Amino acid sequence: MNLLNLWNTIECYLFPHLEDILARDLSKREREFVRVCSLAELDQHILELEWARIGRKSKDRLSILKAFVAKAFYNLDTNRSLINYLGSSPSLRRLCGWEYKHDIPHESKFSRVFALIASHKLCQRIHASMIKANCGNRIIGHLSRDSTAIDAREKVTVIKENKVKTPQKLGRPKKG
Repeated sequence: MNLLNLWNTIECYLFPHLEDILARDLSKREREFVRVCSLAELDQHILELEWARIGRKSKDRLSILKAFVAKAFYNLDTNRSLINYLGSSPSLRRLCGWEYKHDIPHESKFSRVFALIASHKLCQRIHASMIKANCGNRIIGHLSRDSTAIDAREKVTVIKENKVKTPQKLGRPKKG
C-alpha cells in the first residue's frame, strides 16, 4: 500500500463528509477521470521523472502527468487547448494539482515534460503495468458482432407493362 492510498483512507475517517461533497461537485466525466488516474497509479510511475539532483528542483511533474492524461481523456488536440481548458475548469485544475489559474505552467513547460514522458516511454509502461495488475496472464477472448444493416446492390426486377398506345394526330394542336 502506498502513502497516497494510506492518506486517502485516513482522510475518509477524518473527514467523512468530504467524499460526498466532492462527489456532488464533480461531474460524471470528472469522476471517470479520477477513476482513470487512480487506476493508472501515476504516483508510482512518476519517480522516473523526479529531480535527479542536478539543476533546479523540478516540481509538479505529477500534476503535468495528470494533465497529460486529461489531454487524452478529454480528447484535446494541443497544449494550448489543454491550458485553456484547465483555466476554465476549476474542478479539473484542482484534480490535476493546481489551485489557481496562475499556478498552471506555461505551454513550453508542458511541451518539455511531454517530450520527457515520451522519451522515457512512460505511457507504455503505465499501460503495461495496468494490464499486468488487472489481467495478469489471462487471455481475454471476445467476440464482436455487428448488426448494422449493410446496403447491398440488389438486382432490380423490371416489370414491363403492355400498354397499347393510342395513335395521336400528327402536327401542331389547334388553338382554342
